[in-house]
Amino acid sequence: MSDSEGEAGSVVIQGGEAQGLGGSLEFQSGAGARSTGDITIATALPSSQEGSSGRLSMASGDAAGAGSSGPISISSGSVDAGAPGGMVVSAGSSLRTSGGDVQVSSGDSAQVGDGGLLTLQGERAGDGVGGSIKLTPGEGGAKAGSVAISDSYGDDRVLMGSDGSVSLSSAKGAGISLSSAEDLLSSAQSARGQVWNSRVQVARLLRISARTE
Repeated sequence: MSDSEGEAGSVVIQGGEAQGLGGSLEFQSGAGARSTGDITIATALPSSQEGSSGRLSMASGDAAGAGSSGPISISSGSVDAGAPGGMVVSAGSSLRTSGGDVQVSSGDSAQVGDGGLLTLQGERAGDGVGGSIKLTPGEGGAKAGSVAISDSYGDDRVLMGSDGSVSLSSAKGAGISLSSAEDLLSSAQSARGQVWNSRVQVARLLRISARTE
């Protein structure tokens, strides 16, 4: 129901409080012989062309003193012989403006601790091939996107450009080191299709140092 000012009422579902362990909330769909039921959590569509959809937030509570905040775990279910469920995280699309951004960051430390670690890891496989990690920029009518790895100052150090070029750079006074357990093979190809190959066999190590100005 809405009040005289046009704001609808809210619904709050909250577990009970206690001196020990507070009450929990559990939402679970129904079981079925063919499939279990779905659970959908979404904000509503705006009722006008100028309206915005509501925000969807999920967070664990803050902890005071030496207490720990609760972790958040999102995962699809495991299977025996069927296909396991995948997971998609995507921002909103737009017809006339830029698409939404996706940001994944670890926690910071306001005082003496270290910042959190962010890990992207493909999982192992018992007898098959382990999981891979792939970074792919998007296509575009004007030009494709790029993939960059930046340092803590925001300067791109590894950059794959929209034209397929790859550049590697270091900060002033810092070096670049490439090493291989076997021979290190480099090749270049001209616009005419000519290919030049070079093989480095000196201690199986190639070291490139940045030039200071």
